[in-house]
Amino acid sequence: MAIGKYLSLREAQKKPELLERFAKEHKSNGDRKQFRDLLGSIVRSSESDDQTSSDPERSED
Repeated sequence: MAIGKYLSLREAQKKPELLERFAKEHKSNGDRKQFRDLLGSIVRSSESDDQTSSDPERSED
């Protein structure tokens, strides 16, 4: 790794102490509302799947 060079994800993964530096160099912008809406949809979908799925241990032969 050369001085002044940005870290790659691979380099940061190899040395956990570099993860904070990687995060500072590669900032990400997100939409909090969009994320929460998407996460909420996933959770609701997962909950409805759990309620409608049958127990795989029980077989109705």
